[in-house]
Amino acid sequence: MWLSSLFLIIGGGSNVAASVSMMVITDSTPETKRSQIFMYFNAAVIIAEIISPPVGSLLMKQSLWVPLLLNSICGAISILLSWYIPETNEHAARHQDGDYTKIPSSGDNEELSGPLPGDLGSIMALAHSLKDSMQIIFTQKNVALIAISFLISTFARDSMAFLLQYISNRYSWPIAKTSWLLSFRAAAQLLQFMLILPWVDRKMLKRFERQPRKKDLYLARISILAITVGFAILGIAPGVGLSMFGIAMYTIGSGFGTFARSLISSLTEPTMIGTLYSALALMETLGSLLAGPVMSWAFRWGVNLGGAWLGMPYLISAAICGAMTTIILLIRLERPESGVGNTEARLA
Repeated sequence: MWLSSLFLIIGGGSNVAASVSMMVITDSTPETKRSQIFMYFNAAVIIAEIISPPVGSLLMKQSLWVPLLLNSICGAISILLSWYIPETNEHAARHQDGDYTKIPSSGDNEELSGPLPGDLGSIMALAHSLKDSMQIIFTQKNVALIAISFLISTFARDSMAFLLQYISNRYSWPIAKTSWLLSFRAAAQLLQFMLILPWVDRKMLKRFERQPRKKDLYLARISILAITVGFAILGIAPGVGLSMFGIAMYTIGSGFGTFARSLISSLTEPTMIGTLYSALALMETLGSLLAGPVMSWAFRWGVNLGGAWLGMPYLISAAICGAMTTIILLIRLERPESGVGNTEARLA
């Protein structure tokens, strides 16, 4: 069981797989449709998450090996399908508008001091190339800030893993009775991504005169604000009813990642999308790694203090998302767009 995690070193796990899928979608779709395609992708993931637990439970009654065998079959089908996905980088490069911020490369004005032997030369060349490519994150303030927002949103999202224990401890509900809240949240998110958010996206695109960057920025601001309010309500709610309202507010903001990803993609050269999405996958992984111990500590601290302090994990998430909301609100689209992808966002 422990050794199975070692294989994540090769493929990177679900975060990398999702990032690669999003990268292919970004390369293959126009900017005006991108966020809606992301929503349907997220809806498909939620459907799988809703269906897989009961199916797994039923199969485990037959044998513990049956769910593992089904998982292997599904993985093999995914690999087979991915084999037929065409290369999309050239398609993206042909359709770029040439109005993206150019990333300076240190390779343009400095070279390696001399030929290096075999493997060492390959490693140094790879490190040099990686350093040049990662400048896409650190030479553009807005791209860097939006990338960091993925770490923050993932960190905050993973705090919802304590929802069952929180509701059970604070309101003295049995776990069996509390578990239906997770089903409520999953169903609400599915409704969001399948129907509500695509409709809102289309309406906002018309309102902003088919300027998708302005639309994505506006909706990202609304979403991160809703997430902040939702966490704050969860942290201070004296009763289950108000906690339900907090969960609903959080669900309203669940499209933040979709709009932020669409926005950051539009601010980046199409030929650098692969590097960008690798960085986003890294941010999401770091967010998950930090959320586990920090939220576990905050939950234990809240339990020890008792009373209203039981909501400590969500108060911390609200404070972090509040700070991120302030940063997102500072982003401005400086020039009016004359066409899709024809403006550059800068920090006011």
